[in-house]
Amino acid sequence: MHGRCYLRANGKLPDPRCTPGSFDPTITRAKLCAPGYRTSSYRPPSSQTTRAKYQVVEPAYGQRNVRGELDHLVPLELGGSNDMKNFWVEAGKIPNPKDKIENQLHAMVCAGKISLHNAQLDIAHNWTTAP
Repeated sequence: MHGRCYLRANGKLPDPRCTPGSFDPTITRAKLCAPGYRTSSYRPPSSQTTRAKYQVVEPAYGQRNVRGELDHLVPLELGGSNDMKNFWVEAGKIPNPKDKIENQLHAMVCAGKISLHNAQLDIAHNWTTAP
C-alpha cells in the first residue's frame, strides 16, 4: 500500500487504489467446491494478520486501533489471495455483514449460478451490491 488510502460508502468499501482485491489463480471452482475444502490451509496465522492490520493497513487508511477485522476483500472462500492488495480493515462487529454475502456467493459458485471469476469481480468491485 502506497500513499494515503480512503474508505468509501461510509466506511463500507475500501479504496480501490490501495485495496483492489486479488485472487489466487491456483484456486479453482472445483477446488473451492470439493467436499472438505477448508480455507484454514490458506489463511495466514494471526500473528501475521495482526501485524499487517496495525503496522500496514490501518496506517495506510489513517486508522488506529479500529474495532473490526483485517478482511480479505476477495475472501478465501472465493479464491482470494493473501496479497496485501486484498486486505482492508472492515470496521464493526464480527461476524460482519460482508460474511453473509461471501457465503451466498460461494454457494452460487458451487451451484453453477455464477462463475468464480464473476463472483470475484463482483465482490471486489462493491460487495454491498454483489448478488
